[in-house]
Amino acid sequence: MCPTSPPLRTGTVAWGGDVNIGRRFHFRFERANARKALARIAPLAEADLTIVNLECVVATTGAEAIDKGERASYYFRARPEMLDTLVDGGVDLVATANNHSGDYGPEALLEQAKWLDRAGIGHAGSGQCRDAAFHPVIRRAGGLDVALFSVDATQESFAAEEDKPGIAWLDPRNPADWKTIMEPRISAARDLADVVLVAVHWGPNNRNAPDKSEIVGGHALIDAGADAVLGTSAHVLQGIEVYKNRPILHDAGDLLFDALTRSDTDSGVFTLDLDHRGVTAVRFTPLEIGFCRTLPYEGDAANAAVQRFSEKCAALGSALEQAGDGKGVLRIEPPDRAMSEQRPARTHTERTSISGLGAPRPEWLANDVPEDARIPEVLQIGEMELLGLRLSPDRLEKTGLIEVESWWRIPRPVGCDWRIDFRAEPPQPGEVGSWGLGCSHDPCDWMWPLSRWSTGQIYRDFYTLRPSKVANWLDTTLTLSVGLVSHRGKTQRVSLPHTVGFELSSKQGFAVLRKNPAKYEAPPLDAIEPTPEILWTAKQLEQITGGKWLVPPPEGWFVRSVTHKIKQHENWGFKAPKLVALIDQRMAMRHELSDFTSQPCWDLHKDLPQLQHKVAGAIVARPVEGVDPDFPLLQVSDPLHAILQLGAFARNRMKGKVVAITGSAGKTSLCQMLIQALGPNCNVSGTFGTNYNSRVGMLHQLANTPESTDVAVVEAAATAINAPKFQNIRLVRPDVGVITNISASHLRGNEGLKAVARRKANIIEGIAPGGILVLNRDIAFYGDFREHAARRNVRVLTYGQSEGADLRLSSYTQADGKVVVQFPHGQKLAFQIAALGLHMAMNSIAAIAVRLILGGPLKPFLAELSKFQPKPGRGAITSVKFNEKTLSVVDESYNANPASMQAAIEMVAAMPTANRRILILGDMAELGTNAAQYHRDLATQVHLAKPDTVLLCGPLMADLWDELHSKEMPSFSGEHYQQVADLLSDLDRFLQTGDAILVKASNSMKFARVLDFLQGK
Repeated sequence: MCPTSPPLRTGTVAWGGDVNIGRRFHFRFERANARKALARIAPLAEADLTIVNLECVVATTGAEAIDKGERASYYFRARPEMLDTLVDGGVDLVATANNHSGDYGPEALLEQAKWLDRAGIGHAGSGQCRDAAFHPVIRRAGGLDVALFSVDATQESFAAEEDKPGIAWLDPRNPADWKTIMEPRISAARDLADVVLVAVHWGPNNRNAPDKSEIVGGHALIDAGADAVLGTSAHVLQGIEVYKNRPILHDAGDLLFDALTRSDTDSGVFTLDLDHRGVTAVRFTPLEIGFCRTLPYEGDAANAAVQRFSEKCAALGSALEQAGDGKGVLRIEPPDRAMSEQRPARTHTERTSISGLGAPRPEWLANDVPEDARIPEVLQIGEMELLGLRLSPDRLEKTGLIEVESWWRIPRPVGCDWRIDFRAEPPQPGEVGSWGLGCSHDPCDWMWPLSRWSTGQIYRDFYTLRPSKVANWLDTTLTLSVGLVSHRGKTQRVSLPHTVGFELSSKQGFAVLRKNPAKYEAPPLDAIEPTPEILWTAKQLEQITGGKWLVPPPEGWFVRSVTHKIKQHENWGFKAPKLVALIDQRMAMRHELSDFTSQPCWDLHKDLPQLQHKVAGAIVARPVEGVDPDFPLLQVSDPLHAILQLGAFARNRMKGKVVAITGSAGKTSLCQMLIQALGPNCNVSGTFGTNYNSRVGMLHQLANTPESTDVAVVEAAATAINAPKFQNIRLVRPDVGVITNISASHLRGNEGLKAVARRKANIIEGIAPGGILVLNRDIAFYGDFREHAARRNVRVLTYGQSEGADLRLSSYTQADGKVVVQFPHGQKLAFQIAALGLHMAMNSIAAIAVRLILGGPLKPFLAELSKFQPKPGRGAITSVKFNEKTLSVVDESYNANPASMQAAIEMVAAMPTANRRILILGDMAELGTNAAQYHRDLATQVHLAKPDTVLLCGPLMADLWDELHSKEMPSFSGEHYQQVADLLSDLDRFLQTGDAILVKASNSMKFARVLDFLQGK
């Protein structure tokens, strides 16, 4: 007789995501029959075993408002009778490792286990110690035994330890280590169960797809032996990934929650078909989630929901099919393994309803009101009496919680469960919202509804008020008020004599500004009367900025320049009459999105009394004392925003063209070159100062650009281009964009050139379709730039040394400055430049490309080009007398990155000199985690230049110093210094008459001091 195979054993498990039966669910529990909310979801009851993530703690005890290390924590605690929702919904097991199970501390977490046991609901993920938290729960599903582990990767402060209760926590920073932690535990569970599931609570909220760490963590759990990974945390659905023929359900979203609003209402139940090998299919039933209720989608709505979810699965490489019944199915062929013998049937407690609490806990009751909490007289609030109040803190320096402790009683029985509704509100609604919106609650932190109160008894309530919205860095005072709410409506709110000062620290304020970047727009042109040859009139300033003249200017008043750069307004060439905008540190950080909190807090309003006689008026955020009574003052909420509005409007009214230039090096010199060369034939506006190229700087320049301007040449830093939604460069709206080159600069972490290229390429986002990009053909990631331009319908004109360049550098001789350029059809153009170096020759070709695009005569343009000399700090060559020694100094002290450093070294190597060549080089800043390597890489270029002396300064230049001496190459004298002061004190001994000296470093090194020292300043 042939042996017969044992019959195939199968089972089904339903996985349902996040369930919160705390907070607002309490008052919906009876009135909306919310206790039956899960009973309406058929797949939960149909499965052999049903599992959800319990996103709250079911308890009556615990610490209030524990520190979770968050900006403004949510605290979810449910009364025990709320478990009836799980019982009636057919829930067999709950995962308890998440960021809310520990909301009320270890005592409440351990109490929850007792209530779940009493209700007959199995649980995993928390316990008396770490081993208990990582212990699985095992239940029978059909003919199979299923083990469930529950782990969390979001709330480290709740983690169980050897002698501390808590949850099973895995470090999200090291997801690859999860295999080591879970593999022995899963192996042990395999001896007791046919199928092992791991429920994991991971990742940030409201993300539609998993991040890289979740992908790595999911793979680690499968590698550890899990048959499936069941994810939650995001509160929205994420797709299913199949790894090694086992499913990773990245996020099941919310199954039942008390969120008042949500942008995504898709939810679902995932039914796992099981056999001895693991999961053979995942069946998806789409649901629509609302406030304390979840309902199945039907008909076309169901099919559409399945399609939306299938797209999320497809993004993870999985094919979820439409099942034809408004559901989806993902079929899986798990790896084969032997089927174990059927184990004896498991016994478990039947699910049982939990009755309400019989009596209030002592901490909710009081014999009297504490002396320091008493209010002058009892306040009647609806059917309740408010007896006392404590508020903490009395001053907020960050956007955090406000704790309200209050004492109440009722004079007569109340048949309605009124909820207490505290709020702390600013004097005026605006960019600082109210604390406490949506925080109405049953008394005693949801634990003892009003209908259970005894007359005359004093009850203590404690609750935390969450901030609703803070979009600006403002100081204000929040005033507490209270009312009652229920299904009957609301009582009148009563203002209380309790306040909280809201005074953000600089660091906290900047964090708020980063999350709420400023938005700009210009008034329509037809709303403003044009005024030829005058920059701004009083009426235009008022209309464009929306401001109000506190002190109106006299009839016929106008200005020819406007700036907030009060220290530079005289030497930057601003035309009189001048208008000054008085800003503060907060405004600068808001609009530049740069952190200036290391500086002392500053406000230019205090400087106006001393400045008023040098300017024609001021834009202010508030009245200023100490100025003449007839001095014109225009008040706006944000003077820096006003300048940006003026810049955006000026751009729209311009009849001429805007050229915007970016690149890792050379952009300032190219700007100055263009401004000089265009000057004889055009009315040209150029960047103020050396390179005011920030988000504000670009529009500041345009705010000073008259309507009659022919060409505005604007320098654009990477940060200026990459403002939120590219809004600043889109307001500049260049007709011509220029990208000079790409080099390692302004890097973050371990970023490389790809990140620099991506940021620089976003200048194309500002160019209107049909505009032109002048692009260096030799640039790294050239193809990416071309593709970006094509997507935006921007034409490209190239220049460079490469064969394919439209304007190709045929030759350059530094000795006589001769440049030869070859045009597309073979014509050649020869001209001369005075500025030294191949990089200047390349800039001159880019300038010619712009001239050709703009049109106009080329001969006078080339004549001016030939005279151009770079500015101090940007390559200016200066003859200095130092201690009776005549020296030729190349001043490159303003900036440095690998590309500009190489170009400068090459240029000095080719310079004629009466004696020796000396390199004085300082650190290159903002090169990320690879900064040391970028400095070492300069060694080859230095040796090729064959300098006589190399003087290096700064901690990063120590790496170059070591590299220079690590190989057998031509020797030179030199030294390395940590500080500029040390360099200067030793400099004289290295210098001789006739030396040619390169001085170059990033601006943060303050190498201008070297020039000052040599010049005797």
